[in-house]
Amino acid sequence: MSTEITGYARLVDALECLGTREMFGVMGVGNMHMVGEFAKRGGRYVATRHEAGAVNMADGQARTTGGLGVCTVIQGPGLTNAITALTTAVRSASPVLVITSELPLGRRPAGQAIEQEPLVTATGATYLRVTDADPGAALIEAAELALRERRPVVLSVPGAVQRRTWPPAPLAAPAVRLHRVPAAEADVTLLARLFASATHPVVVAGRGAQWSGAGDAVAELAERTGALLGTTALLKDRFRGHPADVGVVGGFSHPLARDLLGAADLVVTLGASLSVWTIARGGLFPRATLVQCDHDADAIGGQARPDHGIVADVRALVEALLPRLPDPDEAPARWAAEGAFDRLAARKPDDDVVDGSDEDRLDPRTAAMVLDRTLPADRVLTVDGGHYIGFPTEFIAVPDPRQYQFTLTFGAIGQALGVAIGAAVAKPGPAHVCVIGDGGLATSIADLDTVVREAVPLLIVVFNDMAYGAEIHHLRHEGLPDEIARFTGPDLVEVAAGFGCDARRAATATELTDAVRGWSGDAPLLIDVPIDGLLLAHWYAEVLDPPRQLTRRTG
Repeated sequence: MSTEITGYARLVDALECLGTREMFGVMGVGNMHMVGEFAKRGGRYVATRHEAGAVNMADGQARTTGGLGVCTVIQGPGLTNAITALTTAVRSASPVLVITSELPLGRRPAGQAIEQEPLVTATGATYLRVTDADPGAALIEAAELALRERRPVVLSVPGAVQRRTWPPAPLAAPAVRLHRVPAAEADVTLLARLFASATHPVVVAGRGAQWSGAGDAVAELAERTGALLGTTALLKDRFRGHPADVGVVGGFSHPLARDLLGAADLVVTLGASLSVWTIARGGLFPRATLVQCDHDADAIGGQARPDHGIVADVRALVEALLPRLPDPDEAPARWAAEGAFDRLAARKPDDDVVDGSDEDRLDPRTAAMVLDRTLPADRVLTVDGGHYIGFPTEFIAVPDPRQYQFTLTFGAIGQALGVAIGAAVAKPGPAHVCVIGDGGLATSIADLDTVVREAVPLLIVVFNDMAYGAEIHHLRHEGLPDEIARFTGPDLVEVAAGFGCDARRAATATELTDAVRGWSGDAPLLIDVPIDGLLLAHWYAEVLDPPRQLTRRTG
């Protein structure tokens, strides 16, 4: 007869069954036995100094591997500390499993006791509590749910359940199958008719297209219809090199793309949320018929109202549509005849940039272009939040959209450093680069301890305007003094050195080039780049003065 084992050992059994090699976390009484068991069996436990960092790192692990990210925090204050990072992971559709504990509330909650479930569900994550079930089986169920629904799950296993013994029943990793919503005949017919009459069509792919495996089919759709081909920011560079590629569609579009997209008469978005980022707050397609396709009915019209909404799996819809289209020679699209593809092929990233750098600080566009030229071609780019974020997004290319991590999904700065650490730990090999502002770094500074202690090979580039740059532009726009959004220090090179991290300052293009080329690639390096924070990004100008068309599209 088999000997029963503890609940915390069953949790580790389940993690082994899932193939979990790394777990991020902050340890305490509520999880220390599980963490110890995981490490004893050879798992890599990456300790963080703050729970937000643990969740961010699991988020980065999920993003870069396409699988499950795993972290652990203690109950009560451990979980409350993680809420912003958890919400960011929810908004990023990251399958993250957060293992925690909980304490009984009693009539008058005290100490670390708190009603945790409403707190978690308010973020959009799922909360599962283990009471009488086998903790190992419950963890497998939670992992399956996170992977199937592409969202975080918080699994609460109280201490009493962890200490209880359980039979060592066999566990099986979940087989997560993609549920494909079939395309309705009427929707396929509608799209075929719209493309047949459009003269300036545009196809925009989002992550839903990637999740359904529709990338090649979407490219064929653009070729068959003569359409321009673009992506949301989250699918950046998916069609890079394609003759019809206009790059990111929305606030981060380059000037030529904006000029062309303004003439669109049909815009078909596939697996894209139609957020204000993508429609540039309503002003990007002033004359276009807007069609939104998504497998999730709740996503249709969630942020902007399309003229036509189609609920279907992107791949199923596009593959059903392709046979209904006329031969390319018969398509009425005029982009090619008007020279749009030739203009795109001839365009260079610096065509529209007049370098505003001086001897003390860099134009952020120039800094981003230097990074693009100097970094290894195989790079993973993680970008934090702030006014500057459009510059690395526009000017730094990635070889695959899964190697671009956009962390401003909840509008919170300070998420990128943890996400980048998780990505670098989970996917060694490419050059991992985190571009972050001085404000974002300050809010996540404790993660530098993890970078150094774990010897994470991460290049941290700080776009430093010694201010909250977005707030500077808001204050100036309102005619208010901006001193309250400015800072006088500290010296980030000295701060990084205090953590034991190699660091240097690069105030010119040459210094930045030398610093990047001098990076070994196998240890962390922080580069402090003073930037011109008064240069107003075109996407942020739309934040300050939204186009009037916004009211036509949003409710």
